[in-house]
Amino acid sequence: MKIPRSFWKVIAFLHDETGELTATGYTLSQEAFLQAEEELVFGEYVTKTHVTTQVPIALIEQETGLSFGGLAALDPLAEAEEALAAPLTDFRQIRLVAR
Repeated sequence: MKIPRSFWKVIAFLHDETGELTATGYTLSQEAFLQAEEELVFGEYVTKTHVTTQVPIALIEQETGLSFGGLAALDPLAEAEEALAAPLTDFRQIRLVAR
């Protein structure tokens, strides 16, 4: 059976502090999990084999051929030239405002 190497998600929400519509994009890789020589067993979610990275929504649009309308312009990473390289290991690493 075919198993996806990665997933993506786009989240749109009203920012708690500004009250403005904001959107963020993420990719979740399971590349390390798929390269393991272990048997695929459904069970508890294991974070060390699943890597989530915050990426610009525009990058998700480019890679999927989809359009999320104006959400890419609301992304704190809209001006980022490349995705954040480090995996997200704590929710405080998520960028919710442009820097």
